[in-house]
Formats: sequence, structure tokens, C-alpha cells
Amino acid sequence: MTKKILSISDLVLKRALDIVTIIFLVMNFFIWYLNDPSIEVNKYDIYHRWIIYLLVVLILNAYRFNPLSFFKDNIFFFLIFALGLYNSYNILFNFNGTVVDMGERSRELILDAFPTFLVILAVYRLIDKRALIIGLGLVLLMMVGYSLLAILKEHRGLETFLSYQIVNGVRHQSILNNPNVLGEYAFIGIFISLFLSIISKKYIYKILSLIPIPILAYGIILSGSRTGFFMVIALFIIINLYFIYFNKKSKIILIVSNIILFIGINIIISGKFDYFLNRLTSNNDIGGRVPIWLNTFSMIEDFLYKGIGYSNFTYVYNELFGKIISPHNLLIGVVAELGIFALIFTVSWFAYLFIRNHNAIIKNVDNKNRKYLILFNAFYITFFIGQMSEYSFLKFSSINTLFLALQAINFVLLNKTISNKECILKIWMILLPSYLLFLLISNKEISYLYINSIIFILIFSIAYYGLNKMDEYLNKILLSEILK
Repeated sequence: MTKKILSISDLVLKRALDIVTIIFLVMNFFIWYLNDPSIEVNKYDIYHRWIIYLLVVLILNAYRFNPLSFFKDNIFFFLIFALGLYNSYNILFNFNGTVVDMGERSRELILDAFPTFLVILAVYRLIDKRALIIGLGLVLLMMVGYSLLAILKEHRGLETFLSYQIVNGVRHQSILNNPNVLGEYAFIGIFISLFLSIISKKYIYKILSLIPIPILAYGIILSGSRTGFFMVIALFIIINLYFIYFNKKSKIILIVSNIILFIGINIIISGKFDYFLNRLTSNNDIGGRVPIWLNTFSMIEDFLYKGIGYSNFTYVYNELFGKIISPHNLLIGVVAELGIFALIFTVSWFAYLFIRNHNAIIKNVDNKNRKYLILFNAFYITFFIGQMSEYSFLKFSSINTLFLALQAINFVLLNKTISNKECILKIWMILLPSYLLFLLISNKEISYLYINSIIFILIFSIAYYGLNKMDEYLNKILLSEILK
């Protein structure tokens, strides 16, 4: 009887987590870029409220969570988090003779954002694969809806949807606040269409999942988003590089998808969409981004190692150049805000994800999750490419939430996480001394900053390695006792 009650409780807790994670994922594609003043005012409150809900279901499902595996998988995130906090204790910026402590602002923003990202990385490790598919399916419907509204505006003159104004100038943006967002969302929709089509087992579901692609592709054209277009091209190229690793059904679907893409590109080249073709071939400083990048280099020349502080870019750039703008480039943005070492960690993070997946793909012939890993790799690389003209990585944004969620699920598929038999205290045995060390060194002079950081990482690594070895030794003793 007790076993039955525990089994039912386990099922209820799992389904509660699945429902909350599905809603949270979908909600992110509603609150961040909708052209609605009331949502704009309340979006951060809505987001943080749902982060609390995620945290609650995570705590309720903590018995399924492996903290050491989680830390090991997300080591680069923790390093960026720690480095950003560490650097924030000594960021003084001179605005025309007025010295401002930008570190305090950076620290507040980091502590507001990064713990929420941590919750996302943790809770989506526990989501059921079926819940992931449902969540992505709902997001796909939203992406198709945004593109359809732009199409109806273009061809039927539709002005409003519910209470939302459908906006277009030279470029369409549907009911969103930026044409580039429509292009990015259309790309995400195309990725999800391919994802659902390739992982589906029945042909009927595979074909149905491909139907939205022409609608979404037209959405990209109407948005005039070159980034969205090139992300789609990159997505198809990367997936095709893994063509031999798909099963027969998925290969057929991929061939059909390639034909759809080929037809679409030929329609554009033939002159059916002159405006979009002109945007693709024009040389206008990549949408005005080159001057921003050049100004950024001059702005951060004295802050190359520690940065100007997380999310301080817009504030500092506006003070110096009188324009509210983002860096529009992940590499430049990370260096500007968090310093050159954070950039090294960021690039290493993407490389680590790709290489670990790639090795699993080519070495494990019978791996039933291989197609997931291929699609995840395609998304990571495409996301990274797209971030060369945008900067939403580790920011409050829908695509960043999707990236973190997919990464969390990715590691579960790689690790085949076993039931957690570890002592929860072990993680605190690492984190508490590390935090005390952080407090001790945070007030040192800047010249010793990175030396202390290296010492910090070294001590942390030794502690982690030592505890793992102690684990192995204790398990051997326990096993020998059982065998006796």
C-alpha cells in the first residue's frame, strides 16, 4: 500500500513539473517581445513569479536531482557567474570627470538574472521528453501565428488581432516589437518543425510537422531579417552534415526538407521578393552594426579584462554616444560587459556542448537519442552564428530560455542520470569553502584579481576531484560489505 502511494505521489510530482515547465517555456515567447505596453511594464514580474513556480516544483522533485552531475555539466555557466560577480567589485567608470561605481549596478543585475537561469538549467533536467515535445509544439503554433498575422497584414490588410495592432513599415513585425524578432521567431519555428518531424516515428506526423515551414519562411521574408534567413541556411547545412547518422525515415524527411529549402531559395533569387533579395545582397554596415562595434572597442579599451559590468552596455553606451543600443554581437557584448576571460569561458561552453554531443553521435551506433543530439548541436551552432549580429545570450529573452532548456535536457540524454544516492551535503562541502574564499579575495587589489581567480578554480577542482575519489572508495567498501 505504501509503495503504491509513493508511486502515485511520484507521478503527481513529475506531472506537476512537466505542466509548469511547459507553461513557462510558452510564456517566454509571449512576454518578452510582444508589442504591448502593459506586458512591457509587467514582464519582469511575470517572469520572476514563474521562476518561483519552477523553483517550487524543482524542490518537490529534488529526490530525482543529481547536484554533482548538474555542477559538472554546467561548469562554464558557474565560471561566468562567479567571474561576473568577482569583477563587479572593482568597476569604476569615468563619465567626463564623474566617477561612477558601475560594479554595484552590475552585481545587482547579475544576482537578479543568473539565479533564474540556474533554476531553468536545473528544472528542465527533470522534464519528461513527452512534455518537451508538447511545449515545443505549442511554441511552434505561436511562431506560425506570428508569421500568419504578418502574411494577413501583407495580403489582406489585417490591422488588428484581438486588441493588438499588427505593425509594418518597410519591414513587417506582426504584433511583436521588432522585425528582427519576427525573423528570429520564424527561425525557431522552422527548427521546431524539423525537430518534431525528425523525432516522430510515423510518417503522417513527420509530414504534418513540415507543413508550417513555408509559412514561417515567408514570415522571415516579410520581416526582412537577414539574420533569421542565414540561421535557417546554417541549420539545414549542419543537420545535413550528419545525414548518414539518421535512420531511413528521417533521411527521407530531410531530403524533402532540403527540396522545400531549395525551392524557396530559387523563388527569392528569381526576383519574386526583390526587397528581401536587395537586403541580402546590400552592404550597409550589416544593418548599422559596424559603427556600434567600433565605438564599443574604444569604450572598453581600459576594461578588457574585467568588462564594464553585466547589462551595463546600454547605459554606458548611451552616456558616451547618446544612443540606447545593444552591442548586437555576442563576442563583443561578452568582452564589453564581462571581460576577455568570460569570453573564453563562453566560447569554451559552446565548444564543450558541441564536442560532447558530436562524440556521442559518432561513437554510439545504437544510441536511440542520437537524433536529439544532432538537432541540439544544430541549434547550438546556429544560435551562436545568429548571435554574431544579436546579443540575447544570458539575457532575459525567449531564445536564451530555449537554449538553456534544451541544454538541460541534452545533458540528461548524455548522462542517463541515475537515481541520486549522493549526500546533498557534499555539494555544500565544495560551495561553502569556495564562497568563503571568494569573500576573502574580493577586496584585494585588481592586479591580484586573476591570480586569485586561478587559485580559486584550482582549489575548487581539487576539492571536486577529491570528493569524487572518496565516493568511489566508499562505494567499493560498501559493495564488498554487501557481497560478504
